[in-house]
Amino acid sequence: MRFKIIIYYIDLLYMESIKKDISKKRKEYNLKWNSQHRLENRIRASVWREKNPDYYNKYFSTETGLKNKTKSRWKNDYKMKFTEEEFEDLYYAWQSTDNCNNCLKKFKNPRNKHMDHDHTTGLPRAILCMSCNITGVFADDTEPTLKELRTPSHLVDAMIANQTNTHK
Repeated sequence: MRFKIIIYYIDLLYMESIKKDISKKRKEYNLKWNSQHRLENRIRASVWREKNPDYYNKYFSTETGLKNKTKSRWKNDYKMKFTEEEFEDLYYAWQSTDNCNNCLKKFKNPRNKHMDHDHTTGLPRAILCMSCNITGVFADDTEPTLKELRTPSHLVDAMIANQTNTHK
C-alpha cells in the first residue's frame, strides 16, 4: 500500500512539472506570436471598438473599466512595474491626489495629471502636473529634487501627507 502511495505521489509531482513546462512553453509561444502580430491585433481591436462603440464606451465609463484602462496604460505604455497590491495603492493615490507633488498646484483636469516613473527601473515616483513632468523634476540619471520615492507605498504615504497639508 505504501508503495502505491509513493508511486502515486511521484506521478503527481511529475504531472505538475509537465503542466508547468507546457504552461511556460504556451506563454513563450503566445508572447512570440503577439509580438509578431502586434499590428494585426491592434487593427482587429480597433475594428471591434468601431463596431461596438456603445459597449466600449459603457465599459470604460465604469469604475472597473477606468481602473483596468489605467492599469493597462501604466504597465504596457509606460513599462511600469508593480504588483497587484501595489497597483491598488497607486490607483487609490492617483484618484485621491488633487495637487501636483512638486509645485502643489491643483490639477485643472484629469488629463493634466501624470504618473512620473523611472524609465530604467519602471518604478513610480510621483504624481505631477504636465508642466513639472515636461520639465523633468526627476532625471533618470540624477537624484530627484523631491523626496526620493522608490516604492508605491512610499508614494502613497507622501501623497496622503501632501493632501492633508494642502487642505489645512
